[in-house]
Amino acid sequence: MDILNFDFLYNILENGDEDTKKILFFSLINNSKNNRYLYQYIDITWIEYMLSKVDFIEDIYEKADIISFLAGVIYENEFEIKDIEIKHLFYLYLKTLQSGYGADVVNTLYYFLNLGISLEIIVTECIKIYRNDVFIHLFSKLPEIDKCKVGKNNEKFVSFIEQHRKMITRFDLVLHFHLITSYDYAKNILIAEDYLNKYYNYMIICADWAFSKEHSRDDLVVENILTNKELQLFVELGDILDRCKKLEVKQKADTEEELFEYLYKVSEQLKLLLKSDEIKSIRKRFFGEKDFFEIAFSLPNN
Repeated sequence: MDILNFDFLYNILENGDEDTKKILFFSLINNSKNNRYLYQYIDITWIEYMLSKVDFIEDIYEKADIISFLAGVIYENEFEIKDIEIKHLFYLYLKTLQSGYGADVVNTLYYFLNLGISLEIIVTECIKIYRNDVFIHLFSKLPEIDKCKVGKNNEKFVSFIEQHRKMITRFDLVLHFHLITSYDYAKNILIAEDYLNKYYNYMIICADWAFSKEHSRDDLVVENILTNKELQLFVELGDILDRCKKLEVKQKADTEEELFEYLYKVSEQLKLLLKSDEIKSIRKRFFGEKDFFEIAFSLPNN
């Protein structure tokens, strides 16, 4: 059944007052951000028009939304916009950040990074705006922050950011390991809180495990996020999961339904092994006598 009916939109455009049209416009902008599929329908003429008008938007939150949207479209569509205009747009965006921590800050700054604004400039300018705790949390999500070269007064913040990023990564990995190897995974998944959307059932937990002999991730040891011993235990678990996969026949051309059925069967195979000495041994060697939180929130000693 086709439920798409745009009559109410046309009615607003034809009969609505300016405030109503403005509400519709910014609702569309806000809900279209980071949507590459919709970006393809936007041409450079519209972008250039909006760039000429963005200075005059009075509401600071509306301005932030528009700038975030424009930066995303320009980057994803590879539009050629002068560097001076990108720089101007970036500094306009910085002014909006002084009013608070917007929801799209990380994505927007990442777009500006890819549009040519250096990481050093982004970090240096944002240090002036944010409280230390917000700044560290925010910038730990940006790539290659450890390579950022800033003034000596700001070096400690970059160091804190990198440590925070490593801690988040380690927590993710240890949590994933804990959930996949625990017989009481349904109970222990309550630890996850914000991760519930990602690991909402055991099939997803298993399907998302990315370690094996072919995918060892030595970089995690180099970055001092995991120890060699921990990485090897992750690989051991991945090899057990690979054995479970070989027990199930997978068609070459799966539909989505067939793929999920296959992944479910694999997860059920692993679930049968959760009380086995093999998996108990892996957990024991990983956690020792320490609890989950002691391990998850302790980076390896250098």
